[in-house]
Amino acid sequence: MTMERRTFLWTGAILIGTLPAGCRPWMKRDERPEPGPSDHQKATLAAMAETFIPSSDGSPGARESDAMSLLLDPAYPVAGYVSELVSDLDDWCRVRHFSSFVGLSPAKREQALEERMGLRGRLIASWYRPVYEGVLALAKLSFFGGLTRAVGTTFTEFPGASAGYAPSSAAGVYRADGAAATVTGAGRVSSVRVTALGAAAPATATLQLVTPDGRVHTFTPAPAAGTTLLADAQLVDGVAGTTAAGTWKLSGGNIRAWWLAIRTDLDERT
Repeated sequence: MTMERRTFLWTGAILIGTLPAGCRPWMKRDERPEPGPSDHQKATLAAMAETFIPSSDGSPGARESDAMSLLLDPAYPVAGYVSELVSDLDDWCRVRHFSSFVGLSPAKREQALEERMGLRGRLIASWYRPVYEGVLALAKLSFFGGLTRAVGTTFTEFPGASAGYAPSSAAGVYRADGAAATVTGAGRVSSVRVTALGAAAPATATLQLVTPDGRVHTFTPAPAAGTTLLADAQLVDGVAGTTAAGTWKLSGGNIRAWWLAIRTDLDERT
């Protein structure tokens, strides 16, 4: 992804939509290191990521998969353009929609991003369109790649209830049906990842995972603040060695949906 700070070649007024606006300082080349983002800038980035991958329907989204960790990671180019990006988006939203981006409704946020990314006409696209595209790419990467949390990959059931690394292994991801998840395939568990969503923003809760052979493993996950992500925990103690195939149960807390990601001894040998 190539991103360059853009410099306007004129110093007069430019047109945003149908209204004139003087050139802003953020439109000019700035070679200084990007300062740490403000609370407003962080809130705007989070709102952008949530607009790209929402969780408003109750499913996990960019917040649950912790897209912000990637967006603010200096290893990725977006982190060096936060102030320009937020200023560009807010200036546009105030002129076009009479509010900062975070103050808009979800529908208006989506419209504003489409406008700045050139999806509603090239003439109103932002000079920083590659940065917008970078936010979209990193939000998707965090969710579908599971770089920070596995909630996105488990929600999409990747790699699914499959052969895993060994042809007959029960390794894979299983979506629960109510309180129970049915696992098929051979092998004894080497590790289990439990991902659970709460019915609302969760508080700390003690959960109990019951294995097919009746073992009960009690654990207290650390919920993600501001999300419905109740648990995304890798478990070994108390579950290793149990037969993978059969019915797994999860109880405790205010669980709305949950998944199991299983690896077996057959995969370890392979």
